[in-house]
Amino acid sequence: MIELANDTRRDNLQTFPAFASIDEVPTHGISVGLRTISEARKCRLLLSGGGKQEALRRITTAGNFDAGWPATIVLECSDREILADRAAAGL
Repeated sequence: MIELANDTRRDNLQTFPAFASIDEVPTHGISVGLRTISEARKCRLLLSGGGKQEALRRITTAGNFDAGWPATIVLECSDREILADRAAAGL
């Protein structure tokens, strides 16, 4: 269990329109490390919203894991799927 940074909470406010204000966004979350993710049997990454277009571009053009862009850890999983909604895909 970790305390969420204010930047993360503001991002979640934009990502999840059900939150009416920052006061409704959780202050804590559950986190796992990159090693745990890379050792998973299956990895699924979901990108939602127009604010994720750059993330989708960087992940799908990376050849392998890039420590400067941690979400690329999904590329280390042999059974992976990257899912993006139309907005994240720029459509």
